[in-house]
Amino acid sequence: MPYLTIGTYHSGEDKSATTATPMAFDESINERNSREAIHEPITLDQYYYPTIVNTSARDNDQVLSKFLQSKCKQPEGAKSLGASSEKKILIAGQLWIWIIDEKTIITATTENLNNIPPKSLQVDPKSFGGLLQTALDNILHGEAKSLFERATTAQSVMELLLGVATRSFIDHSVAIPNEKSKGPIEIFRESIRDVCRPTKSLFRDFLRGLREAEKQKGQLPVEEVDSKSPETKPASSNRYHVISSETELLDMIRDIRDELHMLNSLAEDQEFVWKQAFASNDVMNLNSCTPTDIKKDLTSMLSEANRTENYINTLLDLRRAEFGRLQASDSARQSNIIFIFTIITIIFLPLSFLTSLFALDVSDFPHDSEGVKYKAWWLFPILFGGTALVSVPPIILAWYVNALSGKFRPRNNITSVSSEISRGSQKAKRSLGHFGRRVRRQNNDHTV
Repeated sequence: MPYLTIGTYHSGEDKSATTATPMAFDESINERNSREAIHEPITLDQYYYPTIVNTSARDNDQVLSKFLQSKCKQPEGAKSLGASSEKKILIAGQLWIWIIDEKTIITATTENLNNIPPKSLQVDPKSFGGLLQTALDNILHGEAKSLFERATTAQSVMELLLGVATRSFIDHSVAIPNEKSKGPIEIFRESIRDVCRPTKSLFRDFLRGLREAEKQKGQLPVEEVDSKSPETKPASSNRYHVISSETELLDMIRDIRDELHMLNSLAEDQEFVWKQAFASNDVMNLNSCTPTDIKKDLTSMLSEANRTENYINTLLDLRRAEFGRLQASDSARQSNIIFIFTIITIIFLPLSFLTSLFALDVSDFPHDSEGVKYKAWWLFPILFGGTALVSVPPIILAWYVNALSGKFRPRNNITSVSSEISRGSQKAKRSLGHFGRRVRRQNNDHTV
């Protein structure tokens, strides 16, 4: 049966247990005739994605390691551990149980009990105490210092081992700096809350920006603006908001959701073993912690993670909609500027044409010894009058084109329909009033 435990991952070596080397392949060929086989613990990604050849990049970025890294705040001037540091990660071990008779039971696990130097992954005995040591403590102390009854038979020892392996999901096996130890499920639940908090602050910042824009435009009533409210504080000067923060939060919540699916798959495998090991569901449900209970907790956390992801996606959609609105506003402003230049062009086009026309050396135009020459009282009325005659109608048409086009569009008789509805509702009210008065009169007659 698979079980969850805490391990130390040596990320600097960049090795993966699923990466086969030629030397290891040759050793496996030489040991085919031997009955000895080494089963090593594997990471969650190796357990959930067995077809991935190298999971070192995914193992180096687990939710547990990032949570512990956020809790370990280094002082200023301290050097970062870098990629070669050891990281605490969740790993999946294997438990085998053979019941020989009522007094004999044989167990085997993937824990390193012989102090063999690890390659890149090692079970951390300090975090959980080891499955074997925890089971032995429960067997020795019994009900005095544990949640399990004292094991007296091979069957009860088997039930105790399964219970210890399943409780690894919720046991406070992870040491947190300057805090109490926490369980894996509790760490995932707190990680989801850590994503929710900045998401809410980003949404408030977005709402604050909208309120600030409305207040600048004068659309927000004065009585609705509270200067002490956090929503009315000055918004960010970045008008076109960069969505890097939302993208990082989305990546974090998706990692959390992915690993929750891994834990749920491990709990399902444990539930399959429990159903085979226990004679009936009633006996299985007598335990304080069953895989079914773990699956319920994981399912609720998955729902919470999905809601958080939808919340972030909604915020991103609002950001995109606001960005589109700003672009549309800028486009409208640019179109107004182009409209002004168009009006100027309309004005100066006939003026330029008439000026060029009167500059021609036509014999009918007034001349003197130097060439064509006009009187101001004669030329300017023609230039400006002709320009006004040609440019004013297009300007008026361009200015009122939307209003003129709206008059020719088919209109829905909304007002007539609404008036008919209001008249119908009034008639219904009057008829109901008459009916009520008749009923009261009949009741009075019966009472008399």
